[in-house]
Amino acid sequence: MLRTGLVTLVGAPCALGAIMTGAAPLLWLTVLLVVIGTGIALVQTPAAAGAARTTQTGAGAALGVFNTLRFGGATLGTAWAGSLYPRGESLVLFVGCGTLALLALLISFAGRDPEPV
Repeated sequence: MLRTGLVTLVGAPCALGAIMTGAAPLLWLTVLLVVIGTGIALVQTPAAAGAARTTQTGAGAALGVFNTLRFGGATLGTAWAGSLYPRGESLVLFVGCGTLALLALLISFAGRDPEPV
């Protein structure tokens, strides 16, 4: 499920950036925003569940690291958008987001898969 969400977050922001460079119909913008929201849900839910199932859960370390990465990413994303959007760099803005999702997808193949519960 996590990798499906990451694949969604690779393609949908890039498509959003491409249509934002021209006059995009409101329907396409709406559809892409719903797809991006679904991709985020497909990533956040299994990531939080995985952090909650680790051996460090009792001390709160895994959830602490998870939340630090999540809020740090939100902060960096806001800075990224704030620096590019006013300049009209929509394509660079959204393709950059898709590139980070691609990097996360590649990293998800590192190490061993968790055992099913």
